[in-house]
Amino acid sequence: MAYDWKRWFEGYATDWQSGEIEAVAERYAPTFLVSKPGKSAVYENDERFLQWLDRVRGFHLESGLERVEVVTIRAETLGEHHDLLTVTWAVRFQRTAALRIQFDISYLLVADEIPTILTIVSHQDQRAAMSRYGLL
Repeated sequence: MAYDWKRWFEGYATDWQSGEIEAVAERYAPTFLVSKPGKSAVYENDERFLQWLDRVRGFHLESGLERVEVVTIRAETLGEHHDLLTVTWAVRFQRTAALRIQFDISYLLVADEIPTILTIVSHQDQRAAMSRYGLL
């Protein structure tokens, strides 16, 4: 099944920016893997996850997040039901003015009728990047 992944991830960004935390969580599997430089962990998509999403969103807003947008998506089909997507995101913060900070995150999704995120792999450490741009 072919998806319009750009539209799907733009919806993810819109949900995130508008505070639709439950809609963001609905995009994740009941149990999913997150990997970033220096750490990997398995998480449950439960009330604690919703609380964590809310705290992360609050942290981003306190840091002056103004905009999140999809720049590019590279997609690879992995068999009949899975897609591996690497999304280049751009974010803009108040303190960085017109500078769009770009970063890559890869997602392994079940690409059935309703796409579901199974794994997220951050290519960069978010806090290190934010420090580099004077946001922390």
